[in-house]
Amino acid sequence: MRAFFIANRSIQDILSALHKVIGIDDEIEPYDVTLSYVPKVKRIKNSNLKVLTKSESIIWGQEVLNQLSQIGDLINDQFILLAGKSYVNPIKHGITNLMEPLEGCSQGLRPGKLKELISNL
Repeated sequence: MRAFFIANRSIQDILSALHKVIGIDDEIEPYDVTLSYVPKVKRIKNSNLKVLTKSESIIWGQEVLNQLSQIGDLINDQFILLAGKSYVNPIKHGITNLMEPLEGCSQGLRPGKLKELISNL
């Protein structure tokens, strides 16, 4: 992901289920929180895993938008999100110029699609 952002000379930040918006070079401790759907069987295997509820995801989205508004202009700046729909859906309503180059790509197809995008720059 880093190469795509550098090639586009964009500000680089990461969306985190626990920390909201963090810098690309920020170091954080491992954590077990996600916005993504996790089947019950996998949640049972990892009892520490916290999957945010719908209402928690809405609050998360509001907090992320607040943080992003301090970094850039949610109306006039273009935001390129390389995240899955669980992370994009809670915030996309608050960003006017949103680009999702990996939209619709499954996790397994994302690295190849990203390489393709970088080679086309």
